[in-house]
Amino acid sequence: RADGDTAFFYNWTPEQDIANPLIPNTTLTALSSGWYTLTASYPGCVDMPDSFFVEVQPVPQVNAGPDKIICTYDTIQLYAAVTPAYANYSYDWSPGINMTDSTSNIPVFYGDASVPLLTVDVSTPIGCKGSDTLSVIVYPGDFLSVIPEDTGACPPARIQLAADGASSYAWSPAYGLDATDIANPVASPVSSTEYTLLGTKNYSNHVCYDTQLVMVRVYPNATVNMPDSVQIWPGESYQLDPAGNCLYFKWFPPSGLNADNISNPLAQPEVRTRYFVTATTEQGCTVRDSIDVLVNTESVLDVPNAFSPTTGDFKIVKRGIAHLKYFRIFNRWGNKVFETTNIDQGWNGRFNDKEQPVGVYIYSIDATTSTGKPFKKEGNLTLIR
Repeated sequence: RADGDTAFFYNWTPEQDIANPLIPNTTLTALSSGWYTLTASYPGCVDMPDSFFVEVQPVPQVNAGPDKIICTYDTIQLYAAVTPAYANYSYDWSPGINMTDSTSNIPVFYGDASVPLLTVDVSTPIGCKGSDTLSVIVYPGDFLSVIPEDTGACPPARIQLAADGASSYAWSPAYGLDATDIANPVASPVSSTEYTLLGTKNYSNHVCYDTQLVMVRVYPNATVNMPDSVQIWPGESYQLDPAGNCLYFKWFPPSGLNADNISNPLAQPEVRTRYFVTATTEQGCTVRDSIDVLVNTESVLDVPNAFSPTTGDFKIVKRGIAHLKYFRIFNRWGNKVFETTNIDQGWNGRFNDKEQPVGVYIYSIDATTSTGKPFKKEGNLTLIR
């Protein structure tokens, strides 16, 4: 609509979109954006033009593509294709949850549940609108189960694995498995191994994959280390103390032991005895071993032929039980420098709290063993410093 004197002549340009280009008030049917000019003229006067710009915004034609199918934990790129090309379209996906940007024409969908009806609305700034719909079907991607997931065994390991929920199975690595393409292989690795199970699920029109990790630990062998046999004399005991990696012990027979369920019992059998031990590690691995405790029936006495006070007293060496009547030491002039009736007491090389000179001394012993057998001995000893 234009206001102007009826005495003027009028002309609209361009004329193709104007119903009547020769009158000021007419109808404009614009098919594309552009400038329109109305020129008023009168003979003998300068033409008087006036112009304005008309923006024609397109009606969007939207194509969101076919329905989409994914698996749980997967993502998919959505795309709204719109014609004609236009720089100022706005987008609105509904429902807009579980996607990176519901106002973008290329959002990423990451939902774990199906969306039966997903709509994208496209509009221009003045409200020209178009839309399209599609559905997103999400099949379960966490269908795979396996037992056990984390286990261990003592060598030689043999563990039955059992998977379920998939149409087909693929285990890796193949090391230690009796099969890699079944649900229930037997794992017999020599060393600890982590297995990866890839399961495939065939749906009517889609395939999904799921993985599980299975750790099979092979525990160290149980070990004990002790001598094959030991000897004891009357009145003595021997502490059984096997080395190794075990924590729990059971000894048999219990006779002669102060305990049969500890690692280091004291053994004092009356007769020769073979002790068996069953030892178990923290992980339950077991080993058996034995030791013979040989019991001598007679005590043994002996005397060294030299000694130095710096390394210890001069004493009777005994194995077993013995009773001492006397133990005497004389110097070379026949003077007694030491005497005791305590078989565990020795001479320190002093007399009257004075160090005695180095040289040869004479000893005399009168004792009896645990069975009453007499033990008498005389001889020389050398004192050195």
